[in-house]
Amino acid sequence: MLDKDTKKKIDDARDTLVGVLPLPTDQIELITIALIYKFMDDQDEELRQVGLQEKFFTGELKEFSWQQLMSNQLSADQRVTKFINGIEAIQKAKQVPNLFREIF
Repeated sequence: MLDKDTKKKIDDARDTLVGVLPLPTDQIELITIALIYKFMDDQDEELRQVGLQEKFFTGELKEFSWQQLMSNQLSADQRVTKFINGIEAIQKAKQVPNLFREIF
């Protein structure tokens, strides 16, 4: 069982990440989408490190990569807007496999 301090830290983190979503299932869905989004960017980063071409965040999607999303230049509102726009762009991007497009 979690102690009071640890539970508060977890609750605070959850409120920060998905506080606007009252239903836990919606919170889990948003967290899952964010993790998959980051996974796609991590895969691109691994390809870059070995000298290969990215496969997800290329062309018009490049501006929506996780690294761009986490830029210190963006405010919280700008980050949320960019994340939403990124999800919408991923749904239409031909270079993204159908599996990922359907998730988003």
